[in-house]
Formats: sequence, structure tokens, C-alpha cells
Amino acid sequence: MVTELLEYIKEFVMSPSVILFGAITLIEFVPIKINPWKAIFTWVGNAINGELLKKVDNLDSEMKDLRNVCDERDATLNRTHILHFNDEILHQKEHTKEHFDQILDDITNYEAYCKTHPNYKNNKAGCAIDNIKRTYRKCMDKNNFL
Repeated sequence: MVTELLEYIKEFVMSPSVILFGAITLIEFVPIKINPWKAIFTWVGNAINGELLKKVDNLDSEMKDLRNVCDERDATLNRTHILHFNDEILHQKEHTKEHFDQILDDITNYEAYCKTHPNYKNNKAGCAIDNIKRTYRKCMDKNNFL
């Protein structure tokens, strides 16, 4: 009975699947950067979740596109604020310091967007920005905000 048990254990240990399992596990712990279990599980995971991964990648791409559209819309809105504020200055409407602070924030955001997006049409606000900054400096020098 003991010999039969030993024979069974010997057959089990010498079976190709156990040898393969042991070899893969041994490679896993060797200091070489080979990770067969990770490769196997990654392959199985990709086979099972391949469609989901494609959808996630597509969603990620759509989110980036949406973020770009929103950023451009914000830049255009900032430019609209800048041009409107400059029109008010040209029509001698006085502004508070808080109004100037807000429009200067819009200018900062607009110029940062233009700097990082060279294809964005940004030549529409340059003179208006210069005039707003010049008027702001005059108001600061004379301390004559509304």
C-alpha cells in the first residue's frame, strides 16, 4: 500500500502539468524580471475583458475631446469678457478694483490657453488686453477706481 502511494506521488510529481506549474512558479521567484503568471493572467484578462477595455479606451478618448472643447469654450468666453470690458472702458464706464481683478484673471487664463494652443485664433484681443492693463495701471497710480 505504501509502495502504491509512493508510486502515485511519483507519477503525480513527474506529470507534465506539475512540472510546468513548478517551472513557471520557480521562474516567478528568480531575480530575473520574468513574470510568467502575470503574463498569463494578463492574457486571460484581456481575452475576457477585451471589449470592455476597448470601450474604456474609447470613453477616455471622448473625455479628452470633451475637455478640449470645454477648454476652448472657456477661452472664448474669457475673450468675450475681455472685449466687452474693453468696450466699456472705451465708452468711459468706470469700474471697481474687483471688476479689474476679475478681468485680469480672465486675461491670465486666456493668455495661458493661447500660449499652450498655438492654433487657437487669439489675435482678436491683443489690443483690448493692452488697453485694459494700461487703464488698470492708471487707476492704480491715481487710486481712482469706482
